[in-house]
Amino acid sequence: MPDLIMVGVDGSVPGFDAVAWAADDAFRMHVPLRNVCVVETWPYQVPQIPAPEWDEALIENARKVLAQAEEIARERQPTIEVSTELMTGTPAAVLRERRRNRAGGR
Repeated sequence: MPDLIMVGVDGSVPGFDAVAWAADDAFRMHVPLRNVCVVETWPYQVPQIPAPEWDEALIENARKVLAQAEEIARERQPTIEVSTELMTGTPAAVLRERRRNRAGGR
């Protein structure tokens, strides 16, 4: 049994639906829930010189997404422990790595 439920959230309706489902699962399994939003500041590894404010806007949006995800989880299951984490990188790769690290390299 996991010691934590981790869900990636991106601000989409399906992403927020996943948060609600994960909150129910965390409640059922009696474990904390961590909502993770990964900001991809260099999508597709395109070599450009982005304006510095672009990164800040992406990070600010991710903070808003995480706040909304936390609100959804707390409304859905008020008794579970909920945390959030903002990371940068490629979402799929970051989430895979986080899972691998939590599983002890399995």
